[in-house]
This record gives sequence, structure tokens and C-alpha cells, in this order.
Amino acid sequence: MKRYRSVILLLLVGVILADAAPLRVDINADERSDMRTLGWENWRPSGGDWSQTFGEVTAILRASSDAGTLSLKGNKAILIHGVTLGADGAVVSGSEPAEIEIQLDGLSPGPHTFVGSTAAGRDNLLQIGGLLILAAILHNGFGYVFGYSLALLAKLDTASARTVAFEVGLQNGGVASGIAGALGKLGTMGLASAVFSPWMNLSGSVLANWWRGRVSNEVHE
Repeated sequence: MKRYRSVILLLLVGVILADAAPLRVDINADERSDMRTLGWENWRPSGGDWSQTFGEVTAILRASSDAGTLSLKGNKAILIHGVTLGADGAVVSGSEPAEIEIQLDGLSPGPHTFVGSTAAGRDNLLQIGGLLILAAILHNGFGYVFGYSLALLAKLDTASARTVAFEVGLQNGGVASGIAGALGKLGTMGLASAVFSPWMNLSGSVLANWWRGRVSNEVHE
């Protein structure tokens, strides 16, 4: 049975050269313009050719074992007058471990930086993603409510109560991701922070702007 375990969503090649800007490449699964990354090199492998030259640098993708097969895969989760939320990239199947090797040719002598993005927890996220989103919304919302309410009960002024609400409702998702990565559990433990962090930033911005338009009388005094 074929297994799909490693998905390369975006290939970001940061080539630090003396007089050149970093090279940024997005692997595309289809020819939809709304699935491309603006300002990047958009590469759609075709005909079984998994190599592409960008200026003086050639990128080559291959499965880590002879039994593995590379293919393109795309997922358009939300369509609103085009793709609003989607992901695409290269997938390796039919091998264990399911890993993709990336070879870069043509680099000049000296240090270089490579950054890649993978969907290590894709299958887990598809199974429990809805519950994680619900848990993130409840955790974040209760944090705002309890932080604000308890601060008022403690006789703090409104501005201070709002500050406490943010301190309680907003958590450090970066630390959680770092711990999960250090333990090699990004595809499981790291999913919670991956879901919570974007929601936290969105809800925090909305709440801050809403409160900004309702500045307390104590602030004016």
C-alpha cells in the first residue's frame, strides 16, 4: 500500500550571494495562477523532470530511495472568487521512509542558507484539525474573558484589565513549536501551536482594534 507521508508545500531556497537577492521558489501542482506565490519563482515540474535551473542555480528533487515515486499534489480548501486557502507541492510515495532529497548545483563557494517548508503533520491535521480549531478558539476566548473579568474583580482599572486579558488570552506559540521541534514531534505536538498561533494573532488584532475604538473614560482623565 502506498503511503503519503512527506509533502513539500513550498521550496524556499535562500542563496546568500555577495551581490544577489535570495532565490525563492514555490513548487506548483497545477497551472492555476491563484495558487502561485507572488514575487517568487513558481516551478511546476512536468514530464517526470524534477530539475529546474534558476539563474546559475539548479535544483533537483528525488525520492530518498529507489522505490519512492515523486508526484505533484494540490489542495484547494476554500474557493471564494479563486483560491482563498490552498496548498500544493511535491509528494513522495511508495517508500519507507518517505523522504525527498534536494540537490542544489551551481552554488558559489562560501556559506549558503536553505529553508524548506513541509507538511509533516498533514494526515494528523486532516483528522483532528476541526477539533484543534475549536479548542484554539475556546482556549483563546476564555483567556480573554477570564483575564478581563478577574482583573476587574481585583479592582484594576479598565485599561489594566484589558492588558491582563491579552496577557492571559495570548500564548507563546513559538515556544510551543520550538519544544515540539526539539522533541521531533512537529507533526503531532506541534499542530496545536500551528493552529493556535494564527487564530491568536487574528483574534488579538480584532479585539485590540475594537477596544481602541472604545477608549475608556479613565484613559482620557
